[in-house]
Amino acid sequence: MSVYAENRAWALKNIKHLGGTVVLKGFETVGRPGTDYEWPLRQESNFFYLSGVPEEDAWIVWDLVENVFHSFVTMPPDDAKTWMKVESFESKKAKYSADFLHEVADLPQVLDDIVKKGHLPIHTLEFTSEEDIRKAGKISPLLPIDRSNLQYFLGESRAIKQPGEINEIKLAASEASLSFIDVFSEVNEDMTEARIEGLWFYKTSQHAQLNSRFASFLPCVSYGTSSAILHHAAENDVKGKDGDLFLLDAGTSHNFYASDITRTIPIN
Repeated sequence: MSVYAENRAWALKNIKHLGGTVVLKGFETVGRPGTDYEWPLRQESNFFYLSGVPEEDAWIVWDLVENVFHSFVTMPPDDAKTWMKVESFESKKAKYSADFLHEVADLPQVLDDIVKKGHLPIHTLEFTSEEDIRKAGKISPLLPIDRSNLQYFLGESRAIKQPGEINEIKLAASEASLSFIDVFSEVNEDMTEARIEGLWFYKTSQHAQLNSRFASFLPCVSYGTSSAILHHAAENDVKGKDGDLFLLDAGTSHNFYASDITRTIPIN
């Protein structure tokens, strides 16, 4: 059983009493205004917890009454292969742990079939707008969409980690610990905070078993009096001096499961 199927089996115990159907939309890629640059997509945590789908413009539909889980992905046009890697639908079908994998174009039909069975209301979270659900799913404005209950019961589920999740967290913690050892063995008073931050990302990329692009958060790197400020991030061209206290507050993530370590050492 995959981590995400295991998560759903656990979460169902907490939310099945709600009845109806869960509908969530994943995050979209965000670009830098006025350019063709796109920031790397970091999927919304609740969406990923249930689906394991890291892609943009994805949806999930979970019929709680029959416990049937549908994932929906957007397939790029054929000519997209000239500028990006395009994974086949069959490859995605084998990778994602849904009962059914569809293209997003099938969303209205799947939702219509569920609505006809009376598996209502539709439950969603604040990051998925009611307008998006009604538009993408072609849902009648008269059908109920509940935004008040799912967050609490899903949050209760996520608070207790399942064995697969614990393994992911252990991997993230191990990668972060090895990176801390490497950074602390090299840091000295001639290095600026910015250089140490760069060293941190370099070391995490060496120890990461998966894509190291998604750190838990931007690291806090500081010398001297600034080391008493956990979220110090300004003017990181500062160098330390002999006897300064050095702070590193940083973490790595493994499949979006995060680690967070804070340590200080004297510089000499």
